[in-house]
Amino acid sequence: MTTPTTHRYMPPYILSWKLALGTLISAVILNACAQATQSSHEEAREAPAEVQIAASTDMVGPVITTREGDVQGYASNSINVFKGVPYARPPIGDLRWRAAQPPLPHTSTLVTQEFGNSCMQKVILNRPVGSQSEDCLTLNIWAPKDVDEKAPVMVWIHGGAFRFGSGSQAYYDGAEFAKSGIVLVTMNYRLGRFGVFNHPALDAENDTANFALSDQIQALKWIKNNIDNFGGDANNVTVFGESAGAVSIGYLLTMDASRGLFEKAILQSGGGAQIAGRVKTKRGRTKPLQSTGKAWAARQNLDDKVTAAELRQITADNVLEAARSQGGLGAVNPVIDGVLIQDDIAKKFAAGKAAHVPILTGSNSFESSLLASFKIKPRLILFGFKKRQKEARKIYGLEARGLTDTEFAYEAFADSVFTGPARDMAMSAMKHGDPAYVYHFDYRKTTGESVADGAHHGWEIPFVFKNLSSAPALVGDTTNVEDMNHLADTMHAYWVNFAQYGDPNFGKMASWPTIQDGNVEKTMVFNNQGPHIETDFRKPQLDLQYELYQARLKKADKG
Repeated sequence: MTTPTTHRYMPPYILSWKLALGTLISAVILNACAQATQSSHEEAREAPAEVQIAASTDMVGPVITTREGDVQGYASNSINVFKGVPYARPPIGDLRWRAAQPPLPHTSTLVTQEFGNSCMQKVILNRPVGSQSEDCLTLNIWAPKDVDEKAPVMVWIHGGAFRFGSGSQAYYDGAEFAKSGIVLVTMNYRLGRFGVFNHPALDAENDTANFALSDQIQALKWIKNNIDNFGGDANNVTVFGESAGAVSIGYLLTMDASRGLFEKAILQSGGGAQIAGRVKTKRGRTKPLQSTGKAWAARQNLDDKVTAAELRQITADNVLEAARSQGGLGAVNPVIDGVLIQDDIAKKFAAGKAAHVPILTGSNSFESSLLASFKIKPRLILFGFKKRQKEARKIYGLEARGLTDTEFAYEAFADSVFTGPARDMAMSAMKHGDPAYVYHFDYRKTTGESVADGAHHGWEIPFVFKNLSSAPALVGDTTNVEDMNHLADTMHAYWVNFAQYGDPNFGKMASWPTIQDGNVEKTMVFNNQGPHIETDFRKPQLDLQYELYQARLKKADKG
């Protein structure tokens, strides 16, 4: 048998502007990758809680014992793969709009060789995500074969604005991580109205309104209890995610319910800017989520006296269609409910009340691709500067650089929602004694559309996973294969090393210091030429955005 390397992983070549931009923040956390893999709701189908799926695999894999019963995956080359493993009871019937519950035991061996259902979601660009169902709380595991030592565990939380996506998307295939000595786990969690919902009829149950986050916590508990049997180290777990997945991790870092479930965190393009909605204000006024819930129920011909049981009798199809008819992108972000979430992410970090774990976080150079996708008018972004717009124009160097208002708005949006919050979270972590590393991803296509724009939202994912072949639409043509593979090897190696040691550095790879290095800020920039460190990256712009963000936080607290 082989054992995992005990040295660090080496790549092959060396080894609501107003309340966080209001509904725009939902557009921000819309993972561009989710757009590439959605299906029509008409193809959705329900599935039983225990699915015995015929194998369509390379070869039969080992039978692994979990606390609930045995599961059997398949073997593929040097790894074992388990797909569609239940980590919670199906949130159907009386369990809809309740916190996730541990899975029930089963006596027969579950054949876990195909992905489970995706969670219910709206169609995006008519792209397939496979079958959909409320019975969707499963995870997928890629593990190295024949190892004598426990391997580090990395748990991926997908993006998609808390409305789209799944853990089975091609970009998230964990084979390369498993080949690098990592046990890689992806998960599904409830989305849209199924994942975040509040109504006065549910208040008496004193349950959370954040069912998506409840699912993620239950998945992490399942991993803590069972991953040792798959060859993973339950005491060396790294959570990582992009966009809404990174926002989720921001909350996981600041919630009491998730303490002790992971040891490190990686946040890609999200996590710090979120200003959570309030279920109620300090003055007792009902906030938008409850109002939206009541309006939604009214469209189902249910009056204000509707009971929780009656709400749960609405068909899943009608829940999805009613949410679709509301339009917009708001009202499905996590909310301060006093149960799981007590306060905003940034405030928790600033007060030193976040989990004290190593953090790696960053953003991409053209996150504002989202604005173009949703045809957001630049003036709506620039309105956020209000009386400080003249100062902002000077700091951003509009005249000196010859920027148009559109280019100015794009830069300001990215700084406000992605680049600035990543820096601020890292600086807060460092202030309270926790190592924090910051990156900026700037890979650019060499031909085709968007050559000059920079790296769009989500483009770093196939590089981190070393799955470039799964995402040609994201990374462009293959004429620059050598540079692309070199960058993918490098980023993948940094992520693996961080997961193992809480420090991305190794050997001859470019040194990556923590963000606070003496009196300067250090950011690792990944571009077509490889990695390099930049000092005080966009500091004047990010300092301005920090001041504006603090003002928005104060306004949110006043209710």
